[in-house]
Amino acid sequence: MRIHLFEDKLGISAGYEQEWESMLAGAGFFNAAVYRSPVWRKFGGSKQLVTMVGNRKTPGFNPDPAIQRMLKEWFAFEVNRVEPDAIIVQEAALLGLFESRWNISTIDYLRGGIYPFTRNDGKVIPVLITVPISAINTQKKTKDIRAMNAGAESKSEWEEQRDFEREQSAGVGEGESEEDSEADVEEYFFEPYTIPYGRWVLGSDLRKLHRITKRGYRHSSPRVRIVTDKHQALEAEQFLMESTLISNDIETIPDQALITVNGYTGVTNDYEKRTYVFPWYNNFAPSSGTPSDLDSMLAVQRRVNASGIPFTLHNGPYDLYYHNIYHQPVANYAYDSMTMFWSFFPELPKRLDFVSSILLDDYVYWKGDRKADKWFTFLDYNGNDCDRTLVNT
Repeated sequence: MRIHLFEDKLGISAGYEQEWESMLAGAGFFNAAVYRSPVWRKFGGSKQLVTMVGNRKTPGFNPDPAIQRMLKEWFAFEVNRVEPDAIIVQEAALLGLFESRWNISTIDYLRGGIYPFTRNDGKVIPVLITVPISAINTQKKTKDIRAMNAGAESKSEWEEQRDFEREQSAGVGEGESEEDSEADVEEYFFEPYTIPYGRWVLGSDLRKLHRITKRGYRHSSPRVRIVTDKHQALEAEQFLMESTLISNDIETIPDQALITVNGYTGVTNDYEKRTYVFPWYNNFAPSSGTPSDLDSMLAVQRRVNASGIPFTLHNGPYDLYYHNIYHQPVANYAYDSMTMFWSFFPELPKRLDFVSSILLDDYVYWKGDRKADKWFTFLDYNGNDCDRTLVNT
């Protein structure tokens, strides 16, 4: 078993080697050969790998097309040189290769995601995005801060050191201006990544990767069927009425108490799974109008809700309240994936994406589409909510 690790700026230093090897073994990777490709060692002093935009407190990947092209080519070269069975990415500078939207392309959002990479020999292998090794600590260690910032222990010390170096550099060379002497690469103060439950999460992610590599990796994603007329609604009803479990999720405009989208995923006794999404409007704004067959579509939704088939939701009381407002109550609210996860792991986050990142081997972050500017992308987002809720349950 070959694992290719793209570590963060801190990396798996000597002080973390034993912990890292122990975590790999605990996940099932006994005697795995780990190959490392440190992007900061390769490009850190000469290329702008990360940047700061907006209100983000930590640097994110640099969206400059030339930088992304360079990283994509380097990443592919390294992977094809090593020919690994699996890849682990812990570095924020590389996240743009997997999610191009800068505002959501963070370790916090993408962690636990499994992405496909096709090697030159045609083999598709899994790429796990997970937290750096420093996440096993509940507090930031001074030695780690020094290692990431040329010996500086604090941001103020780092800034003083940087300003001094710039002054020294500006004074070298007759006729050289300060502007000419400044480096093209903007520097940032880095802190090691830590979260209270980091050790458990990193172990969980590594166990997921081991399961995937053991059984063989096959990339998949939910298929969402958009219901826009009465014929599609009746097809959805026929399948959902034959299901043994149904998940449900709605989208709303709370200040107007409006449901805009209502979605379902059903699974049958023979494990066939389908997702149907019913839009109540033609676009985001209610002024866009409603589907011409909305009455027939609503009738189907009422019958499905009243069927008595067990339903599962994520934080169901919110959705149930709206269903009651619209006189389409759910008759058998049997399970709640948020409450079930909470009962097992009360100290962990309960968001649907986080729960999915722990429980699902095919997890890829999708919640960024909640703010999509395209209507059908938004409808797909609702369908993914339904699918993830059912599979989590």
